[in-house]
Amino acid sequence: MVDHSGFLKLVTWHASDHKWKEFWAAPSTCHPGDITRYECACLPGMHQSNTFPEHLLPKNNGGCVSKGLEYS
Repeated sequence: MVDHSGFLKLVTWHASDHKWKEFWAAPSTCHPGDITRYECACLPGMHQSNTFPEHLLPKNNGGCVSKGLEYS
């Protein structure tokens, strides 16, 4: 996955902890708000948003949010 900061991360689900655990990460070639390239577009069920509260993601200039979870 590519997180909100633009890092490409490989994660695995640990059922015993009920958590995702990162086992590899590297800088991505995608900017968090870059939807001009196919590989940087939002996943199905998500859409581009510029409405994240600044205190939650101060370096984010948009990104993707669930179509069911809009922030205002």
